[in-house]
Amino acid sequence: LARLAAAFVDWGTPTAEALTQVHRILPDVPLIASGGLRGGIDMAKCLALGADLAGMAGPFLKAAATSTEQVLAVIGHVATEIRLCMFATGSVNLHALRADKLRRVA
Repeated sequence: LARLAAAFVDWGTPTAEALTQVHRILPDVPLIASGGLRGGIDMAKCLALGADLAGMAGPFLKAAATSTEQVLAVIGHVATEIRLCMFATGSVNLHALRADKLRRVA
């Protein structure tokens, strides 16, 4: 199974690239970023790249297999990461975060 999974490592378009392309071509279409997001930093990046919403399931499903308390802890951690991203970019709210210009690192 590991060998089979390895064959798909570079499969598809990375979320950030897909968001950038779709937002550039269809700036007025609401975008929902999903797939491969693992935390608040990923969600904040998606919002900054033009997504209207960002969703993830994996971290919550893993936590749910343990306990309700673990799910609440993950929610708190994700929220804290988003707040720290907002602080680091000087964004007073999510709208301001979405308006920020990110620069691509080569």
